[in-house]
Amino acid sequence: MSVDIQIWVGFSLYLLTVLGIGVYAYVSRPDETLSDYLLGDRSIGSVATAFTGATSVASGYQFVGLVGTAFAFGVSAFWFLVGDLIGVIIQYTLSPRLRAQSEQVDSITLVDHLSARVEDSNNMVTLVGGIIVLIFMTMYVASQMAAAGTAFTGIGGSYELGVVIAFVLILLYTLLGGYIAGAWTDVVQGVMMLVGLWAIVVLSVVHVGGWGPFVAELAQQDPALLTVTGGMELSAFLLLLGTVFGIGSGYMGSPHSMGRLMGTRDSETAAQSIAIAALVWVLIDMGSILVGWSVRAIVPDIADPEMGYTVMLEIFMHPLLAGVFVAALFAAIMSTGDSQLVAGVGAAVREIYHNVINEDADQQQMVRYSRIMVVVLSVVALAGALQFTGVVFWFILFAWAGVACVFAPLVVLSLYWRGLTQEGVVAGMITGSVTAVLWYYFPPFGLYEGFAAFIVSAVVAIGVSSVTQPPANTEEYFAGYRTGPGETDDD
Repeated sequence: MSVDIQIWVGFSLYLLTVLGIGVYAYVSRPDETLSDYLLGDRSIGSVATAFTGATSVASGYQFVGLVGTAFAFGVSAFWFLVGDLIGVIIQYTLSPRLRAQSEQVDSITLVDHLSARVEDSNNMVTLVGGIIVLIFMTMYVASQMAAAGTAFTGIGGSYELGVVIAFVLILLYTLLGGYIAGAWTDVVQGVMMLVGLWAIVVLSVVHVGGWGPFVAELAQQDPALLTVTGGMELSAFLLLLGTVFGIGSGYMGSPHSMGRLMGTRDSETAAQSIAIAALVWVLIDMGSILVGWSVRAIVPDIADPEMGYTVMLEIFMHPLLAGVFVAALFAAIMSTGDSQLVAGVGAAVREIYHNVINEDADQQQMVRYSRIMVVVLSVVALAGALQFTGVVFWFILFAWAGVACVFAPLVVLSLYWRGLTQEGVVAGMITGSVTAVLWYYFPPFGLYEGFAAFIVSAVVAIGVSSVTQPPANTEEYFAGYRTGPGETDDD
C-alpha cells in the first residue's frame, strides 16, 4: 500500500468514526426543542464540559496558528499560554453564576442572557447582539476552514481540497448532532489533540539527541528565541502583552465556549470543570508551542510554519498514524466549527427570527430552521475561506476580537453590576465591534484590535448605563439565586 493511500486510510477511518458518533447522537436523541439542539438540554457533566469548552476554542488556533507563531517567537510564545490560561480560569470561575442565571431566566444563548438581564423590551439587545454574533461566528467558521486548508497542504494536498473537506465535515456534523454530538466526541478529540501534539514533541527531542541539543539548536539559529521578550524592544513587547491579554479577555464573552458552559447539568458541575479545563488548556497550548519549536529546530527552512504540524507528522509517523492525527486535526476543527455554527444559528434563529420576527414559532419549526441556517452559514463560510489569503492566526484572532472581546465586559457586568442597562449593552456592543473592525483595517499602532474592542465596550457600557435607568427587575433578578455549591448572591 502506497504512503499516500495509507494516509488517506487513517484519515478516513478516524473521521468516519467521529461522524458515526454524530449519526448515533441524531438517532438516539432527536432534537425536539431548540434547547436540545443548542444546549443538549443542559445535561452535560464536568469532564465533557471542560473538554468541549477547550476544543470549541482550540483546533485551528492551536494546530496551525499557534504552531506558526511559536516557530517565529520562541520562548516568548509562552505569553500566549499565560493569556489563554488567565482567560480560561476567569471564564470557568464565572460559569456557575452564568449557569444559574441562564436557567433562572430560561436563556439558551449568551445574547439571550444579556437580553433577559437588562429587560430588553424592544429587542434591541437581541437584534444587535444577534447580528454581531451571526457575522463574526460565520467569519470564525471560515477561519477554521482556512486552517484546515493550510494544514492539508502540509501532507501534499491542495488548500482548496482541505477547505472543502472541512466544509463537508462541519456541515454534516452540525446537521446531525447539534450540541450533543459535539459534547460526546470532544473528550475523545481533546485526548487525540494532546496525543498528536505531544508525540511530535517527544519524537523531535529524541531526534536531535535530547533536550539540551534541542534547545542549543534554537539558540544557534537565534539566541533571542530563548528570551521571554523574543529580543523585542520594550514598546514592541508591551504591544505583544496587550495582544496576549486581549486574547485572554475574550474568553468571558465567547458565544460558542460560554454557550457550552450554559449547557452543564447544574452550577456545581460547572464549578467542578474549572480545574480540568485549566489543565487541558495548559497541556494543549504548551504542546502547540513546543511543536512550533520542534519545527524550528528540525525544518527551519519550511515555506509556511503554519503547516508545521502536518509536516512533522509526515517526518516522524507511519503514514497510517499520520493520517489518523491529521484527521484528529480536522476533527478538532469540526468541533470548533460545529460550536461556532451552533452559536451563529442560535443568533439567527433564536435571537433574530424567534425573539424579533415570530415569537409564536414552535420548537420543531425552529429546529428545522436551525438546520437550514447551518447550510446557509456553512456555504457563506466556505466562500470566505476559499477567497482567503494570509496568516490564519490573525484571521482567527480578528473574528475573536469582533465578538468575544466585545461581549466579555458585558457578560461580567451583567453578572455582577446592578447598574447595567439596555442602552449600555447596546452601545457597548456597537462601539466595541466597530472598534474591532476599524482597528484591524486602520490600526493607529500595533496593539491587537481585541484589546481595544474590550476597553471601548466596557467604558461605553458603563458610561451609558450610568446615565440611563436600570431595569425594574434588577433586584428581583439578583435576589437569592444560587451561583455555585452552597453559594448565594448574598454571600
